[in-house]
Amino acid sequence: MPVEEKLRVELNLKREELTAVQQALEYSKAKLTQLSDNMGCLSDAQQTCKKQTAELEKLGAALRSREEENRLLREELGSALGQRSCPDGQRSEATLVKERISLKAEVSDLRLKLMDKEEEMTQVLATANRRMKAHEDNQQKAETEVCRLDNIIEVIRKTLHKHKDIVGTCDELTELLRDLDGDENSEETILYV
Repeated sequence: MPVEEKLRVELNLKREELTAVQQALEYSKAKLTQLSDNMGCLSDAQQTCKKQTAELEKLGAALRSREEENRLLREELGSALGQRSCPDGQRSEATLVKERISLKAEVSDLRLKLMDKEEEMTQVLATANRRMKAHEDNQQKAETEVCRLDNIIEVIRKTLHKHKDIVGTCDELTELLRDLDGDENSEETILYV
C-alpha cells in the first residue's frame, strides 16, 4: 500500500476518532446539565427539611408547654381535692378532673403529631442523603469521563504533531491541530465546557 494511501486511511481513522470524541463530549455536556438539575432538586429537599425541622421544634415546644400546664393542673386538682369543699369562687372536683382528662388527651395528640413529624423528617433526610450520594457518584463519573476525553484529545493532538508533514497537506487537519493547540488565529474555536 503506498504511503499516500496509508496516510489517507490514518487520516480517516483520526477523523472518526475525533467525531467519536466530539460525540462523547456532547454526552458529557448533557450529563453535566443533568447533574446541575439534580443539584436543584437536592436544594429543594434541603429547604423542605429545614421547614420541617422548624415545625418539629414548634411541636416540641407546644408539647412541653402542655405538659407543664398539665403538671400545674394536677397540683391544683390535688389541692382542690384536699379541700373537698367548693366555695362559690372555685371549680368543682368534676370540672378539674374533666380538664385533666382533656389535657392528657391533648398532650397525647401532640406526642403523636411530634412522632409523625419525626418520621417524616427521617424519610426526607433519607431521600436527601440518597440524592446527594447519587449526585456525588454522577459527579465522579462525569469527571472521569472528562479526563478520559481529555486524554483522547491529547493522543490525537500528539499524533497530528507526529505527522505534521501530512497534516500540512490537508487544511482541515491543519485547522484541527491549531484548535487542539489552542491557537487563537484559527477560524473556528472548539468550545469545551
